[in-house]
Amino acid sequence: MSLISLKALRSNSVFRRVIASLCVVGLGVSALLAADDDAALKAKEAAQAAQAADATAKKAAAAAGEKEAEFDPFTIPAKADKAALIAYLNELQQWQPKVDPAARRDPDAQKKLRAEFLRSRLNMIQVTDKLLRDKLEETERVEVTKTKWSAHRYQAMLDDENKAALEAYEKMTAELAKDADPELAKLGTRTMLMIRIDRLAEEKSQETPRQLVTELQSQFKTADGQPNLEILNVTGQLGYILEMLGDYPLATEVYASILKEIGASDNPQLARLIESQQTALKRLGLIGKPVALAGKMADGHDFDFSQYKGKVVLVDFWATWCGPCIAELPNVVENYQKYHSKGFEIVGISLDDEVEKLTAFVKEKKLPWTQLFSPDESLRGFEDPLVKQFGVSGIPATFLVDKNGNIAAVTVRGKRLGKLLAEMLGEVK
Repeated sequence: MSLISLKALRSNSVFRRVIASLCVVGLGVSALLAADDDAALKAKEAAQAAQAADATAKKAAAAAGEKEAEFDPFTIPAKADKAALIAYLNELQQWQPKVDPAARRDPDAQKKLRAEFLRSRLNMIQVTDKLLRDKLEETERVEVTKTKWSAHRYQAMLDDENKAALEAYEKMTAELAKDADPELAKLGTRTMLMIRIDRLAEEKSQETPRQLVTELQSQFKTADGQPNLEILNVTGQLGYILEMLGDYPLATEVYASILKEIGASDNPQLARLIESQQTALKRLGLIGKPVALAGKMADGHDFDFSQYKGKVVLVDFWATWCGPCIAELPNVVENYQKYHSKGFEIVGISLDDEVEKLTAFVKEKKLPWTQLFSPDESLRGFEDPLVKQFGVSGIPATFLVDKNGNIAAVTVRGKRLGKLLAEMLGEVK
């Protein structure tokens, strides 16, 4: 039986949302997703081999004149033995809902997709529960257990209003951390660490950020004295969350400690991690300094930031193709409408590839603020010089400029944007 690594679709937790909700360049956030399951590559290879063998068998059956039945992910085989249930799980893990590419941005289509995925994961939980009640070989037990855990995790992601789903996922994760199998124990221990970061980010934790940072720093090296890439990546993500929470001194310390631990390295993964930490420190280093912003607007005219003198300005790096940016847009619009009359402005810096798509989107959404867009095709997207200047490694990336023209805050999203605007411009009654 094979275990397929998870894709981060959505989560109700801040940490998972951060990891899955950044359109990134380089290593950054995506590294943690890539490292999310140590067995992912081997499992994927095994699954592909099994799938190839299955496809060969189906072709042989078809050649013999047998009619190939289409896989039904929503119907659990009735009166099935262990082999049949495992075969069903393998096919269920490979199954993907059929989605019309033209409808990917349609809310109804997305809702249907989520519902189908959720239904398939609930079936997966039911089947794995049945298998685990029977006597399994140890290798089978481990794989079935991992599959059950992944299904619970999907359920917590997709059914994010269901408190019981999240509790079931966290309960099973805690159980895995105590499992006799080293692989399961490692998976549980690692994931419990992420859950603790979730709670910290949501301000529901009993421990302080400092305690968690200290614990992670103590694990920077593996048992043989090598850099622990997994822990270093997790620590980097904690640094980003500290940015979101506004704890810039501790975030700076986190990024600097990662760089100190790694030093210079020819390892490609470590080299990318070094670059991402350096970028983060550059971003944080802008706080308290005058903003320097110049470029061309989407209409081709020169941009002059001096027109915003005495205003509070949100500099927002985004793109129409960036799902997390679009998800954050209602919050940005709401705050613009609420605080614009008190002196709040927004300057968007689009990382789109085509100005036509940008202008069409802006017109459709009736966004009233200025959009900067590079006229040079070779300097668009993450190649835009402003990306490097502002230390941007993923979007949305935001910088809040005060009335004096200094950068007062970075990585400002969600409720924190409204909170800072109220502090800087006064509450709106």
